[in-house]
Amino acid sequence: MKKRVVSLTSLGALLALVLIAVGPSWAGDVDQRIKALEEELQRLKGEQIELKKNATAAEAALPTFTYRPGSGATIAAADQAWSFNVNWRWKILSYFWPDGQDANGFTSGEFFGRTNRLFFNFGANRGFYTGILALDLDTGDIMELQDHTFHVHFEQFNPALPTFQIGLETGATINWEDSNYGSTDSGWLERSLLVQTGINTGRYRGAGLIWDAVPLGSGTMTFESHYVTGIGASDNEVQNTDRKAYIGFLGFKPFTNLKGNVLSGMQFGIGGMLESVDSRADDLDFADLEENLQDRLRIRGNERRGRPVLFDANNIGDGLHYYITPGFGWRIGPYRLRGAAGKDSYEGKEDPFSGVKGQFWRVGNEIFLWGQGRPFGGSSRDPGSLALTWSFERVDVQCGKGSDCDPGTGVFNKNRILLRELDVKYFILRNLSLSYHWLWYDASNTPFDLGTSAAANARNTQVNIGCSSRATATAGKDCDWHTHAIGMEYRF
Repeated sequence: MKKRVVSLTSLGALLALVLIAVGPSWAGDVDQRIKALEEELQRLKGEQIELKKNATAAEAALPTFTYRPGSGATIAAADQAWSFNVNWRWKILSYFWPDGQDANGFTSGEFFGRTNRLFFNFGANRGFYTGILALDLDTGDIMELQDHTFHVHFEQFNPALPTFQIGLETGATINWEDSNYGSTDSGWLERSLLVQTGINTGRYRGAGLIWDAVPLGSGTMTFESHYVTGIGASDNEVQNTDRKAYIGFLGFKPFTNLKGNVLSGMQFGIGGMLESVDSRADDLDFADLEENLQDRLRIRGNERRGRPVLFDANNIGDGLHYYITPGFGWRIGPYRLRGAAGKDSYEGKEDPFSGVKGQFWRVGNEIFLWGQGRPFGGSSRDPGSLALTWSFERVDVQCGKGSDCDPGTGVFNKNRILLRELDVKYFILRNLSLSYHWLWYDASNTPFDLGTSAAANARNTQVNIGCSSRATATAGKDCDWHTHAIGMEYRF
């Protein structure tokens, strides 16, 4: 028994010696393993952070996609080296002629595509260079180019510097209040009757400089200067003349920076065009020579289907032509007052007229009756808003010494035309609206043609608008008539 106890004691002592000898080595090995694991975890964490950084950088380098209702969809490089925007404007109207003669196109209830245009906007170098390409899909049987313009934005360097533009069919501001008839919040059906001739709209082929919203005291100033090589012609059509034209505009928003002030919504400006008419330029390679308006002053109704002719001085002779138009606007809360005027004059050398002239003035009142759940609230950006517009326009035109400005019999040389217009517009969405338009015309000398041909019937304005019958018509009769239109407009 004693020997067994001694043996067990010896064995315990031996194990203790072994543990004393091996323990430090084993403990050190564990520490090394823990340290190795910590280093591995640190390495993996670093790799994870690096992968996350790379993923974030890769994501930041991807192009961005944005969409704004009414302004279209845009894709742009992360560094703004390039951008591309596409938007679409669509408007359809249905005209109603209560007394119109449907045999000559004065029909009621048909649909007319007033606007169907696709716009492509390109940008480079953070928008320093931009280009516009617009396709007009509402004209003719095939698409036509509506706008193709290239811009260089020097104002990015300094607000006092201009934007340079050049294009084969581009635009210039003539009058803020008359040229923005097609803006989203405007109820006016069309521009003024005098501008509807097409020659005074500001569309041209050439180049220009634009100083837009340059800071000036408590407001801003806009100035445009355009060198025009083609009016009444577009794209690559060439006129047989070296005579050119000039378009200019000067506008002020004097208190726009006074936020909350009743004067902050005030703006006024004056624009004009100066050109030298060359009768040889009538010899153009146009598919429709009727649309060459450089030597023509023609007044027609605002309706694009039917569209009665009320005055037509065609083939005006050589000489100076100028058009000048001031405008005034003032927005106070939901109400907007708009006014525009214009004077058009042709020198007309060696023609039957010797001084074709025209002038107009127009006053419009616009108010949002409902919006944002309350009376006299809302805007074109707020769905559910309802706007009302009432305007009055007067146009006076004359043929100078001539007496053949009646497109029919040619028995009068002047006309006075009044247009009263009521417009109601409801915004279903920010970029979708419904509208109603009531137009009430009065013409002191309404044309009448006693011919029997189809062309003559088309000029029988008195008969077509229901003012006279063929048997009782007299040339130059004072007539008044009404038309109605309903429309839907969408902007992608």
